[in-house]
Amino acid sequence: KEEGEEEGKEEEGGGKKKSKQRDSAKDSEKIQRFLRAYEEKFRRHSLWRNCSPEEVEASTEGLEKYVCTKLYSTIFDAYGEEDDAINDALQKRIEALRNLPLTPEMLDVSRKQFLLLGEEEEEGGGADEGDGQPAVGDGMPTTPTSSSSNDENNNNNNKSPHQNNNIPKSLRLASMELEKMNTYKAPRDKMNCVLNACRIISNAVLRFSGGADAFIPSLIYSLAHANVQNLWKNIKYIERFRLRDRLEQGEAAYFFINVESGARFLGTCGKEQLNIFSDEKDDAFPEPVDGLLVSFSASRELEEEEEDNEEEEDKKQVARSPHLTTPEQPKTPPFNGFVVSNGGGGGGG
Repeated sequence: KEEGEEEGKEEEGGGKKKSKQRDSAKDSEKIQRFLRAYEEKFRRHSLWRNCSPEEVEASTEGLEKYVCTKLYSTIFDAYGEEDDAINDALQKRIEALRNLPLTPEMLDVSRKQFLLLGEEEEEGGGADEGDGQPAVGDGMPTTPTSSSSNDENNNNNNKSPHQNNNIPKSLRLASMELEKMNTYKAPRDKMNCVLNACRIISNAVLRFSGGADAFIPSLIYSLAHANVQNLWKNIKYIERFRLRDRLEQGEAAYFFINVESGARFLGTCGKEQLNIFSDEKDDAFPEPVDGLLVSFSASRELEEEEEDNEEEEDKKQVARSPHLTTPEQPKTPPFNGFVVSNGGGGGGG
């Protein structure tokens, strides 16, 4: 509302309305703060007085979906300078890698493991089909379905590179789930597509490949063969507007980190990382995407700076009130790349 009033004043002044680049961090923080505030209001409101914590969470989920769906045309495509160049370059690079062609051996998946992933039975394909269980570990339901979205999915699937019968069925199913992201507007629904795809791969890998080591390569292979038109923009949309406490813990955190890391890998990997040691593919091998070359250590430095600021504020608080003591907080270990689960593919990230 405030932004609308400011734009109206600019127009009244007789000047030409300037198109201003939106700040994704500020928009994300505004929506996150709004959702947190109303979750607390739900808890205190008389209508929710006798509700369980799960029912309050469901109300907040509904509010997130309503707000983000109403604002979708504004916030999904609003950060052109920040997202569009990376998104388009990543899409072109993935297509170029796919046309090399990108083989399982390039991702350190043996031909035997790759073929075993195609032996999954029909009832084992979906992340939660047939047993009625939720698709994710934090209580999210399965990806919503509708006749219109099913029609769009069918149209997408007709154009998809993963219809190649040489790709194992489990990876084709995972690619199809990733493609569904573009048919939904709510961050939670897009996130469900990610988690469904990851659970399909995780279940297939653990069941047929004898271990979790093939999960990351199989996920990258699925990302490369999925026809996701706005992969990077969808990832950033989820990161910015999904409720943080739902995104940053448990199975959701584990799978989302690996999907984002997989996209970064496809955008930056060199020939050596794909086990290409000859010069025969030099002309066809694409250049890395500049915007994805930022290391994970950079984001970690920002987190450490925030932690230092919080510690400094705590010290000032203690100095103002000597009778108060601040317990020492455990340090979070630095993130060193892909998360590898020791057990199931849905372990904590």
